Amino acid sequence: MTVKAIALAVLFTLAAALVSAAPALQQTATTLATHLVLYTGASTALVRQTSTVRLHEGENLVTFAWTSDKLDAASVRLHAPAEVTVGETVRPAGAPKSLQWALTAQADGLVPVTVSYRLGGLNWTPSYRLVWEPGATEAMLRGWLTVTNDSGVDLTSVQTQLVLGRPGASTGPDGPVSFPIPD
Repeated sequence: MTVKAIALAVLFTLAAALVSAAPALQQTATTLATHLVLYTGASTALVRQTSTVRLHEGENLVTFAWTSDKLDAASVRLHAPAEVTVGETVRPAGAPKSLQWALTAQADGLVPVTVSYRLGGLNWTPSYRLVWEPGATEAMLRGWLTVTNDSGVDLTSVQTQLVLGRPGASTGPDGPVSFPIPD
């Protein structure tokens, strides 16, 4: 096997590993928590993933990469503590499913950062059953829900919040009222 063939084999192996990966920050030490907000009537959920990133004093480059076609790239935001300056969002050339930020840290260390984004293909549906026995004076209302994940992203061990309504909106006395989705 030539050196060129070995290099291509390594690149294909790395590419295959990336295809199966969930959205993640590169340089991540540990994922601390993933929060998922699901809305009724909307196939889009809000995902917030908090991780620790090892930063060095000065400027550091952090990359967020994903494989799912259902991740809304325009919604991706990176949040860091006040002592870390987050630069502009950059889309690297030749990497359509990744974003980069320059983070400027005051000191070396592990820093918690949160990436938030909208992810399509997630739905929840409530179901109810009224249980009543003939002759009984009371009935019991039982409820459950079904969550469907067609996003292509493995979402395990996540804290989930269910919201009746659509993202960023509510109905007031004078009709629909919109509120921005918090970062």
